[in-house]
Amino acid sequence: MVEIMKIVFNESRRLIDHNKAVSLPQPEARSSAINPTEHRDETVLSREARNLSNGGGIFSKIADTAIAIARFGKDDKKTETKDSRRAEDKDENATIAVFDEFYNADEPGVSTHGERVEGVLQQKGGLGDEDIQRYQINEGSGHRFGDDAYGLHDLVESCYSSLLDDTSDSIEEILNDKDSKITTINQSQYMAGGLIAEYFWSNCKENPKFLADLTEHLGLDPKVSERELAQTMVNAIGDVVSSSDIIAESQERFHDVSKRASEAGITHVVCSGNLGSIAGEFRRLGVETDQQFYTSALASGHTLVVGASDETGNFPVSASFSSPNAKADVAAPGVNIDIITQDGVQTTGSGTSYAAPAAAVLVAKIRANDPETTPSEIELLLKRTTNPIFGLRNEAGSGTINPENALGYLVADKGSHNIHTITPDDAQATVSRTSFTPPVVTAAPPFQLEPKSIASPYPDITPSELKLILERTAEPILLLQE
Repeated sequence: MVEIMKIVFNESRRLIDHNKAVSLPQPEARSSAINPTEHRDETVLSREARNLSNGGGIFSKIADTAIAIARFGKDDKKTETKDSRRAEDKDENATIAVFDEFYNADEPGVSTHGERVEGVLQQKGGLGDEDIQRYQINEGSGHRFGDDAYGLHDLVESCYSSLLDDTSDSIEEILNDKDSKITTINQSQYMAGGLIAEYFWSNCKENPKFLADLTEHLGLDPKVSERELAQTMVNAIGDVVSSSDIIAESQERFHDVSKRASEAGITHVVCSGNLGSIAGEFRRLGVETDQQFYTSALASGHTLVVGASDETGNFPVSASFSSPNAKADVAAPGVNIDIITQDGVQTTGSGTSYAAPAAAVLVAKIRANDPETTPSEIELLLKRTTNPIFGLRNEAGSGTINPENALGYLVADKGSHNIHTITPDDAQATVSRTSFTPPVVTAAPPFQLEPKSIASPYPDITPSELKLILERTAEPILLLQE
């Protein structure tokens, strides 16, 4: 028993020290990065500790303590209790919760992803610190392949389970707080097989040893082609996601908690993801993926999935970094977004991370105007009042949110514009209340599409913008209105 105690607590101490020492920056439009050194240890240790816990008695206490240390032992100035996922002291009047990464947020010169997302929320909604409650969510994990290599299977399980379990824990904490005023959750995080693949693929390009270790791990010849390596890696990741009992259990729990949150009147806004670049590269290599490979694990029937629109040109388009098949419900501007954090740090960022807050703010305003509005009614209202956009429906949903239209719908004639009378059919209707009317192009077989048939109504369109339309649309032009 003494030896078991030593093993468990020494490993827990190592995790704490290791996690304090390592902090990698999170890319923006490219993706929400998998941290290659954090959190996977927690899953493995917790699993081993739970095995001890089954014995009961002192073994159970050792295991429970080890799990608590591994999970909450970081020196991040979290909150007054170790049982809370809040990343700061409780704000009694907060109506919006931010689920994100806030480790070391109080350190001078540190600008965490969560702080930047919170900054966008505050700017878009005119919100103060007291209006927002931070929750620490671990996005996933990774490990280098090498002398202390961890298998791909455990890595994938950890990435999914840590994000899903932390999210479920945080939602349950809100639901169990009878005094909570939170009606909106913004979570600019995601996890997908494509995100893990992007992490592997970028490291393969930058690190020859990583490439060699991964190739060996997958049982491939050192001289394997790029396509075969990528396809084998994609297949291996997909197999774990589809067959893992741990992921399935975490996913099932999340869906249950997410449903209960929706029934309690809480709208959970999540970003769709930024996997457009890696998806394009894999397509060029001829790599095949299943339909769910780029879909976030947080995309469910009880979350509002927000994609990013690019409105820097003469017309709005789905942002080039948007994840394919993201199951987006709506989109919001996500390119070159100005950000000011609480510490006064000013920067600019692009990504679905910065699109989601615009939707979350609009959701919160709708709830403030009509407290009886349900999450499903809010989703339908947002879909009904969007602006048209060039792009695929799975990437940009029903279009770009229009706060003026959505809020105007609430205060208009209540007899004919009552939000509680909106139906799913209404949500799919074409919206005409916009100053931008996209050109509808028809082409008789055989397929022929002349650039001037698009450009003629918009003489200011540049060749590069026209090329973007043709690349991002299909058959011959796929508009969000059907």
